[in-house]
Amino acid sequence: MTAAELAKQPAKKTAPQPAKKGGWRRNLATTLIILGVLLVLTFALEYTVTYKTESLAATQVDEVLKPDMPSTVTLSMHPIIVRLFQGRVDEVTLDIEGFKMKYGLNVQKAHLDVKGLHVDFWELAKTRQLSALKSLDSGSARIVLSEEAVNRLVAARLPGATIKLERNRFRYQDDISTLLPGVILDIPGVIIVKPGNMIQLQPLAGAIEKLGLPQDVQDYLRDAFTVDYKLYDIPDGIELTKIALQPGQAVVDAQITSFDFIKAGTNDGNN
Repeated sequence: MTAAELAKQPAKKTAPQPAKKGGWRRNLATTLIILGVLLVLTFALEYTVTYKTESLAATQVDEVLKPDMPSTVTLSMHPIIVRLFQGRVDEVTLDIEGFKMKYGLNVQKAHLDVKGLHVDFWELAKTRQLSALKSLDSGSARIVLSEEAVNRLVAARLPGATIKLERNRFRYQDDISTLLPGVILDIPGVIIVKPGNMIQLQPLAGAIEKLGLPQDVQDYLRDAFTVDYKLYDIPDGIELTKIALQPGQAVVDAQITSFDFIKAGTNDGNN
């Protein structure tokens, strides 16, 4: 065959090599395994960090307040790795039962809910102290006081008087036989929250007038039963907003502005 004839023949095409069967499946399986391991490690880290931090917080709260029952702390921080770098906890809730404040106020129950808590986790890991808490975005507190606790609170200002809590109001009950023989008072009243963690107890409008007593006695009772109380047991960082009365209980709502009261402590250790 001459060179010209060879040139006229079509060039042989090289057949493409077939792809290795199963290669993409192996790559996908490897990727899924890696993602699965990372997911498990993330969940394990989240559980460990959350549990340890909840336990530490509850222990320190119990050391400060010495409640009748162990406190419960719940944390929410997702995704955990991002929040650790940010030094942020999405939400913290704290439930405490049966403790006495520094100046003697007996608290039946307290529930705190804090959102956007900023924490120095590195300092927390080194010191294991709640001083690592820096600030919060918002927070609320609800404190439940028993009728007995309310009576202890007002005893110094209204000696001999008894407070009976009802729905949306209370009743003053007092024997004023020394002032008016045979007269036992039963006067409805209300509680008002004032700035600076002050509360005011006052007779319900028109209640004293309905007693039919002499005007000078009415004026005396009105002044005697209108009393302002500074709640020194409400520490800096908590501001009262509302008090709702129920039979046998007073439910106090407040706004939390800082965690200084947890770091500084509110209990002198005398229960």
